[in-house]
Amino acid sequence: MKTAAIAALLVATTSVADADEITLVPTCVEIDEAGDQLPVGERPAARLLVVRALERADLLVVETGCVDTYSVSHARDGASVIVRMRTARGARKLTVPVRADMAATYARMLESLRREPTPPTPERAPSWDGSPEVADGPPSSRLADVDRFDEAPLPPFPRTDGAYDASSADPLTGNQGIWYGRVGFGSVAGMNGSSVAAGVRYGSPRRVVDVSLVVGGSEDAQTRGGVTAVKFQVLQFASPAAHHSPFYGGGLSLGHITRQDGDGSFHGTGPQAEVTVGYDLGRAANRTRYFFQADLSLPLFDIGPAMDQHYAPSFVASFGIGR
Repeated sequence: MKTAAIAALLVATTSVADADEITLVPTCVEIDEAGDQLPVGERPAARLLVVRALERADLLVVETGCVDTYSVSHARDGASVIVRMRTARGARKLTVPVRADMAATYARMLESLRREPTPPTPERAPSWDGSPEVADGPPSSRLADVDRFDEAPLPPFPRTDGAYDASSADPLTGNQGIWYGRVGFGSVAGMNGSSVAAGVRYGSPRRVVDVSLVVGGSEDAQTRGGVTAVKFQVLQFASPAAHHSPFYGGGLSLGHITRQDGDGSFHGTGPQAEVTVGYDLGRAANRTRYFFQADLSLPLFDIGPAMDQHYAPSFVASFGIGR
């Protein structure tokens, strides 16, 4: 009796295992160089984002020996990018803003393609005009002549709160610039005060050059002070392809500092070392940018006469809006 029960259990376990068996199809990813308009240096980053989207969908991504190939290309159309994704299951075309989250875009197209029925066999797959096509030979040669795309509805964009792992730059952002304004409060010329700033940032998703004009003032019962500075900095973003990213950097500025107290009026002009840390909000999703930052300005000079010199650094936390 025990033997029969054990045998039945083994049969049931084997049946469940067979039912849950998953077949992994070796899959390759390529950028269709014949139709792609990305700069050559940005194509590896785009391919990496597609690979990650496939891996999140539990596909087996390989470099050689693939049975299926996902081919992706990008074309610029004014302020938009046309993304095309092709595989043996079908093809999709999606137009997105230049500053869209490309990881979410690829995931959305992949989800739509995976709803298509599996091709009859790995060896032969239907071509895009309906006739059979042999699937041996370089993937690019099989897919380069495709010019008709399935316009089937795509699923909604998945929620993206900046959690995508993006160690490389967003492949579609390229060099862009924004003008911005900032309002801040803190220690100005060594006293509590406020400041305003206007500037421009230009560069890649990973690194930008920031040039700004800062004017600040401070006053208490006996002392008044002010700072005017032109700043030149380089800022680095920790997560270039994410919606939200910390940033940090530094540079130099040319500053003019004034101070008035009971002993007289002092002023000085000279270089300052600049250190900045901050957090950028919505950089991949909206054209309007919001960010917080903290700036430390360390003058490389003192103000006042030789016998009564003052050192007047500034530390200001500010909120900025750019477009």
